[in-house]
Amino acid sequence: MLGMIRVALTCSFTLIALFWFGLIALAAGLGQLLEAYHHDGWRARASHALIGLLYLAAAGALLLLPISSAYWLTLFLAASLIGSGLARLVWLIALRRRLWLMLVNLVGGLISIGLGIDIFQMIAPPSPEALTTPAGQREWASNWAWVLGLLIAVEFIVQGVSLAAAAVLRKSPDTGRAAGT
Repeated sequence: MLGMIRVALTCSFTLIALFWFGLIALAAGLGQLLEAYHHDGWRARASHALIGLLYLAAAGALLLLPISSAYWLTLFLAASLIGSGLARLVWLIALRRRLWLMLVNLVGGLISIGLGIDIFQMIAPPSPEALTTPAGQREWASNWAWVLGLLIAVEFIVQGVSLAAAAVLRKSPDTGRAAGT
């Protein structure tokens, strides 16, 4: 249910998610800096301090520049989809004797690549003249800002359905005995 509500509010959910990611990155950065203080030796301290500072920089970007952060996270998401699709296509070589798995991976890989390309096309900035005004910037952001929120909402829906199915299966007397409970 939460996921379905999120689908209706995807642009808002993108900004809310970035805010929470920013808070998580802030906590992780402070934790790493505290961890650096507790270690002996300059290598351990330096590595924890560097990671902590990187987390704090990410938190600052997520909290202070949410639209830019959404843009870069969406770009990263598109690149990840294309990369995972290509990996599935390469994996077809290892599955050459399992036709059904080859077909599933082929379709999944092509869908991932297609989604990544679609996302890249959605977030491509318009002409520089269109971005010179605040209204043009808002219009451009409204064309793609919903993508990240929608994907997070879909993940909530899938997670909710999975948990509901697991609960139903656990309550079922037939599956409970088969599972050894």
